[in-house]
Amino acid sequence: RTCSPGLVSRSAPSGKPGPPAVTVHDCSSALSASVTVALALTIGTGAPPSTRDIDWIEEHDKKTAKWSRAARLETPHYRVKTNAGWEMLQTAAAAMERVHAFYREIWGIVPDPAPRKVPDDLRDIRISPIDLNIYLERDEYLKRSGAPEWSGGVFKGSEVATYDHGIRGTMSTLFHEASHQFMSEAVGSVPSFVNEGVACLFEGIELRTNGSVRRDLPVMGRLTPLARELDSPEALGLAEVMGGKDANANDPEFYKYRWGVFYFLRMYVDDEGAYVYRDQLEDYIYSFKRGSPGDMVAHFTEWFIDGVDVPGIETFGDFERVWRQWILDLVLELRESDKRLDEYRAEAAAAAAEGRHADALRFFDRALDLDPEDLDALWGLALACRELGQDDRAAATLRVFLSRAEPDEPRRAAAVEALRGLDDLEYELDAARQARSEGLLELVELYEPEWPRMALRCAGMVLQVEPLNGPARAAVDRLEARTGRTLHRWRLLFNGFDLDGWYAPSADKSFGVDEGILVARPALAPSSEPGVSDYRTLFLDRPVTGDWSLEAWIEADPGWDIIGLCFGARDQKDYDAIVLRRRTDGKGHSVDFGTFSGAWRFRGDGSVRALYDPEQGVRMRITVRGREVSVSLNGVPVKPIVGGREQPSLKYPLGALRGDVGLLVSRGTTRFTDIRLLAR
Repeated sequence: RTCSPGLVSRSAPSGKPGPPAVTVHDCSSALSASVTVALALTIGTGAPPSTRDIDWIEEHDKKTAKWSRAARLETPHYRVKTNAGWEMLQTAAAAMERVHAFYREIWGIVPDPAPRKVPDDLRDIRISPIDLNIYLERDEYLKRSGAPEWSGGVFKGSEVATYDHGIRGTMSTLFHEASHQFMSEAVGSVPSFVNEGVACLFEGIELRTNGSVRRDLPVMGRLTPLARELDSPEALGLAEVMGGKDANANDPEFYKYRWGVFYFLRMYVDDEGAYVYRDQLEDYIYSFKRGSPGDMVAHFTEWFIDGVDVPGIETFGDFERVWRQWILDLVLELRESDKRLDEYRAEAAAAAAEGRHADALRFFDRALDLDPEDLDALWGLALACRELGQDDRAAATLRVFLSRAEPDEPRRAAAVEALRGLDDLEYELDAARQARSEGLLELVELYEPEWPRMALRCAGMVLQVEPLNGPARAAVDRLEARTGRTLHRWRLLFNGFDLDGWYAPSADKSFGVDEGILVARPALAPSSEPGVSDYRTLFLDRPVTGDWSLEAWIEADPGWDIIGLCFGARDQKDYDAIVLRRRTDGKGHSVDFGTFSGAWRFRGDGSVRALYDPEQGVRMRITVRGREVSVSLNGVPVKPIVGGREQPSLKYPLGALRGDVGLLVSRGTTRFTDIRLLAR
């Protein structure tokens, strides 16, 4: 992915009114601090918050733009060197240290620093610090690293080399390539099938701003093209992908297949809720310490078919058949429904009803692997832990449940009662919370007459420990309206100067910047088929997860066709969008809740009529809460229709909400300003 693919500037049209005055709250004082680094922290690239202002960063990036003067930063396990800028340096250093701990977990190696008591089943293997070289330009990367033309990164024993292809793309490449070091030092030489297949797993890592590592997410850049190919006559056989008797056979075309096999081995669940291949996987990897196994298919069969008793999988052909269908089902599930989530919850509930609490616990764990915030799974997990005497985990899970549940959640009172029954100190904790809240609310009253911003800050501190505190919520609403500021942090996604941080197909010249405005002028031929539109997209090169709101002011010239905001982009051919579509009957225009995957289709019952006019300008907002997606135009809610009835929002599969956000345009000229994200 290329962030700034040769985009050109053109003259902005004159005489058009700008958007109405809008206060952008707490947006890093316009551009007085590093918007990009703050944004990276907000939406999960793993970068630390910047302590440098934008002028300092610009000067730093100029001084280090040549490789001979590249910036350096050393961490406990990596020596980072880059001429791709301050943000890249800081993000890579922070992200790689967090992922290093995950590498040790996967290979069963003692953590660093080691705990006082080391578990007996961990291996004590020394992992040496290595260099991470991140070049600004791809040509420089290829020249200095000697990597293959088709590659995005390379591991060379004592160093990893890659180039700046966007923060997310670069981090994903680093996660992949740096994992080869662990394979090399922990195991030694292994066939390409194993080496690359395991490395591809780490491309699915998501670093959260609370310090946790979200692992085992599907790598959509591998999954989507793999599923397309498996559903076509051009699909390769697994024997060919594994290399057969040629253990070092390698081809870029194999990578998505190899990821798919190892992702299946980590994630396939049997009828009892157990990951049937996961434990075997580590031993399989270490089996290569004994040298070449000869025929890769026979060796794989020995470990995962003969060595694991899975009903219905008795031969290599059985494995390939089940694997292929599992991949196709996974894609369908991510687009259409949370099928596995529903199945796991149902299996868990049945096991709990029969008193099989250990089985229920496994299935609830599987459900939370898919959706860590699912209330039904959190509730069931807490009860199962309580029945099994795991009181500490039960109490911790109940606290997570209460933090996620809305005030009218019917199980809230029972959760509070259960928590107090488990934790003898819960009353003391409540008392301490209440004492703090009462003291801060007194300060709100004292500050509010003359120091409203301090009053807002104190009220916010109450909500941090008591999200449902009524007086604090009322004070925040009152003070936000009075001060014109908010406790939430909106982040500008477009810097007004260039398209740094955005990506489109490299040959697409549709998007550019004119006098601080993001302008789209796609060169599209007139449609020969009525009702069919050609369109172009531009995506933000960072994933957005959790609860968020995306907003933009949009203007279009007469003759506009379709305009929209995209989200949940898995790749440039697979995403969701809220699309504004022009009608000519004088009764308003359409709003489509659409999904694109080779062709457009509707979610809900179809288009919704709404009164808006992009020629005069429209403020469009998409808001995601859990799996509910709501839309407003100029502050007026758009009500989708489901089953013949208006609804305030549409419920999406969780997989459809993970991914990039972006812009969608069709004919004519479209202008976007005040593009911003509120990530919660």
